Amino acid sequence: AVHGRTRVAAYSGEADWDIIEAVAESVNLPVVGSGDITTPEDGERRLASGKVAGLRIGRGAMKNPWIFRQTRDHLQGRPVYRPTLGEQLEFLRAYTLDLWDHLPAKAVPGRVKRIASQFTKGLPGGAALRSSIYAAQTPAEVMDVLSGYGQSEAA
Repeated sequence: AVHGRTRVAAYSGEADWDIIEAVAESVNLPVVGSGDITTPEDGERRLASGKVAGLRIGRGAMKNPWIFRQTRDHLQGRPVYRPTLGEQLEFLRAYTLDLWDHLPAKAVPGRVKRIASQFTKGLPGGAALRSSIYAAQTPAEVMDVLSGYGQSEAA
């Protein structure tokens, strides 16, 4: 697997797919490319060169955990799956509960805040939801915020 950023670049700028493809052309091994795959169309475009054998999706999945299914749908010519708002909220709830089961309670809000910063972009009232999640101090408060959001958006 080749990621199209240097260590110095970290998370800034765009992944250099020319380098990824150059590596793929220079070795006799399947190369998986990584970097800036945030939509099914990004995945299709990167595979279309025929130089990489596959894709790795990282931060794109933080904003959209359904990107894997959506990319497969797109590549197979099927309608691209779009989760409902309810499914998106259920994902955040399940993620929070899973963290709650595996981490100390004081660590959960920080982890939820990390994914919420990406995942809530584009949701109706997403900025207000992020703000409320960031203010939460306990897993229970995070769940209350998500429940309150779901009820207000359903109304």
